[in-house]
Amino acid sequence: MPLPQYIQPIQNIGFHNLCTHTQPPPGTKDLLGHSLNYCIQRPLPKPNITATFNRFIYAVRTRFAIADFDNHDSDYNPKLYVKSDTWTPDAAPLLVEDALRCFKEKLLHATLATRQRHQHNLRSQQRRLLLDLKANPDFIVVSADKNLGPAIMNRDTYKSRALQGHLLDQTSYRRCDVAVCPPSVVAE
Repeated sequence: MPLPQYIQPIQNIGFHNLCTHTQPPPGTKDLLGHSLNYCIQRPLPKPNITATFNRFIYAVRTRFAIADFDNHDSDYNPKLYVKSDTWTPDAAPLLVEDALRCFKEKLLHATLATRQRHQHNLRSQQRRLLLDLKANPDFIVVSADKNLGPAIMNRDTYKSRALQGHLLDQTSYRRCDVAVCPPSVVAE
């Protein structure tokens, strides 16, 4: 399927593979080359026509049930109306019920006839790879410094670099035992 003219393929894929011992699955460069700001389209929720139509029928039947109270001669005050969950309105006049049934059939037929498949902005292999990378505990995807794009690396390497490069550096950090340190040092 060719790309439309207004969609340009990615020319400069900024992706860094920093994995040392376990390599990421094939297709990772193509997926992460979109950058971390790429918006993934989520599928639209499928409409529940039956539940929506049941609410519509309830509203129409309620209108007909309280139509007798709408005249100005009665003592009915609509501001005093409290909805009861157990009350169900009686059926509307036969002509209205037939019109509702006919409308429901035509609506269901039209909905089934016009169902469209959701178009994703990622290929199915990329969507599957994205879910696999998210569930895989061996890899971590991080943003590289200075806007150089995403980077993928082994999670154990990431942890050891964080400890060796930052947290275990004695010149910047000191080990602080919570029971010994004053509260002002712990809060910082």
